[in-house]
Amino acid sequence: MAACRGGIAAAVVTGPIHKARLAHRGFPHPGHTEFLAELCGVTEPVMAFVGGRIRVALVTVHLPLSQVPAVLTSRQVLHTVRAADRALRGPLNLPEPRIVVCGLNPHAGDEGLLGHEDASVIAPAVAAAIEEGIVASGPVSVEAAFRAMVLGRAELVVAMYHDQGLAPLKALEVALPGSPRAVNWTLGLPIVRCGVDHGTADDIAGEGIADPASMAAALALAARLAPI
Repeated sequence: MAACRGGIAAAVVTGPIHKARLAHRGFPHPGHTEFLAELCGVTEPVMAFVGGRIRVALVTVHLPLSQVPAVLTSRQVLHTVRAADRALRGPLNLPEPRIVVCGLNPHAGDEGLLGHEDASVIAPAVAAAIEEGIVASGPVSVEAAFRAMVLGRAELVVAMYHDQGLAPLKALEVALPGSPRAVNWTLGLPIVRCGVDHGTADDIAGEGIADPASMAAALALAARLAPI
């Protein structure tokens, strides 16, 4: 981190960490994203996954699912959409990226039948993004959002919580023939940070069967994004 801030290094690439083990030892952060953001003095980093055919940005990250509705705000959703749009237009050089925003509840609330957050929290954020010139749509159901991504009708999906975005992404990157691995890319930092999209896999440690593809993809993306 100090090397990047000092101009000695161009990017940080991280491997997996065991969050529970670190927490037991007193580490106060729930993951890399929050830790690196504090080191950089950033209060609202955005966790994104890019590099493969599926791109995702998360509004909330390392939270129990039961806490997500209470902390979800229109401002937070709009912040994530803005950060994703800047990243797609800037470092990834996509001139008019299309962003699809997921709802929180099944069927994006089904007109209030299955929850109010989609209409009262997410929809106003999408409308504000559109007013700013961002090509955004939603809220829509998760399956509709990822279908648009797979069919080439969107460049990125914004998900409301961790597994809503990462479960489809990780399933699709295996299912789609020839799809490269996604890379964890922290948006909003003053440095380039990329990381693997998996955990420590302690159960196969030392067996010589671990797949290095995600680390290779993270290194390649960091080299692409790093300032020259």
